[in-house]
Amino acid sequence: MPTLYALKPAFRARLRPLADRLARAGVTANQITFLAAALSIAKGLVVARLLAIQRFSFHTVRYFWT
Repeated sequence: MPTLYALKPAFRARLRPLADRLARAGVTANQITFLAAALSIAKGLVVARLLAIQRFSFHTVRYFWT
């Protein structure tokens, strides 16, 4: 299995064109970090909401079947 050090150059090579386009468009590293944090929080809220809905529907079904 390849090590992280073996995979890093290939990953950076694939990421470089996107990074160059973003830099030319004036996007900063702080903006990317903020966007990633916001998307992570949004994803967590969606998962939490889906779990709450699933838990509610499971308990509702179980209540009516007993």
